[in-house]
Amino acid sequence: MNKDLIKNLKRISEFEAGGRPQEDWLISNRDILMSQIRPATDQRETEYQSAERNYYWQYVNNLFQQRLMRPALAVVVLFGLTLGYNATVSVANSSLEGDILYPVKTAQERVQLALTFSQEREAKLHIDFAERRLDELNRLSQQTGDSQKKVKKITKTAANLSKEVSSVKDKLNQISIASVDTALLIAKEIDSTTLDLEQKITEVKDSLSEEVKSQVGDTLVQAISTTKDTGSSALGVMVDKYTKGEAGISDQEIITRLTERIKSAEEDLAKASWEVNQAVDAATSTLSLMDATAKASSTLSLTLVSTSTIENISLLPQQAKNTLEQAKSLLVQGELASALAKVVESKEIVLGATSGAQALVNDLQNVDLSGNVRGTSTSSQLETGTMSTSSESTSPIVGQ
Repeated sequence: MNKDLIKNLKRISEFEAGGRPQEDWLISNRDILMSQIRPATDQRETEYQSAERNYYWQYVNNLFQQRLMRPALAVVVLFGLTLGYNATVSVANSSLEGDILYPVKTAQERVQLALTFSQEREAKLHIDFAERRLDELNRLSQQTGDSQKKVKKITKTAANLSKEVSSVKDKLNQISIASVDTALLIAKEIDSTTLDLEQKITEVKDSLSEEVKSQVGDTLVQAISTTKDTGSSALGVMVDKYTKGEAGISDQEIITRLTERIKSAEEDLAKASWEVNQAVDAATSTLSLMDATAKASSTLSLTLVSTSTIENISLLPQQAKNTLEQAKSLLVQGELASALAKVVESKEIVLGATSGAQALVNDLQNVDLSGNVRGTSTSSQLETGTMSTSSESTSPIVGQ
């Protein structure tokens, strides 16, 4: 089989920037495509190379006719003519969100998925794509320059990472129904990969400046949450297969994987506890100053951050710790499914604590102790005396 032919066909089947070819064109060329992916012999190598060139240029010509004025396509074609198709794809593969050739990179990924008929292979592709989005996030986090452009790029890339990880979970659910052996193999890979993704997304989040983090934090937390959920689902598949006595996973392996999840949850809890303590201390101090300012000026004290919200958030780390202790106890007793459920519950509480702490920080940045609130909708609420707590409305308080 002409491997170069197959590779190029997969890469050029769809370009988002250039638009999709017309349906009648696809139908008319289906026979050409199918004839070119049959196993080749040495005698027909030249014939297949010629067919590949003809197919490629016919496709480009069709796209030109449909979307001639699209700038992105024009750039792609220009690169293709001057550097060659392989060079163009190579440049596209190193591109980031917002770059002119980035649509070529994502289109190539969709072509790979479209030409894949194995759910296991599709799941692995989504894992690969999620890791690509993570690499892009890491590189974007290191960029300097316009912070608002950086925020937009990181936000979109993190959202796409969440989408890829969600697709992994969907495929896993389908596989787990169809094939026991395949489900176990892919579940193990997903479990290991998601643990790594969780850690690295958190590292990217921690590396950002406070200005950028305050704007993209929610999106990154969502990516972490989605990754945790998918990892827990993978481990859940393993636990289910194990408890049913199905082959493929040993006692030691399932215990080890559950222990790793508990350890990961404890690390997350330690970090969240520090963030919560910092945010709560700052909020408490600010509220004291706000009360003193209000009394000195005989005006209504600002309640942008309520004491009840601070108290609720401060209690979350201990709730998560108690839940993890229950998970450990259940694991010792051999109640694997219940232990996993407690691990998942603790992670949700930790995410709530992290989101709550970030919300407190964001709100405090908008407090002006002279009696104003900058840049938030709460300013107008002061006039009517209906001040609401923004962190209560935007941050999930888990475990109440």
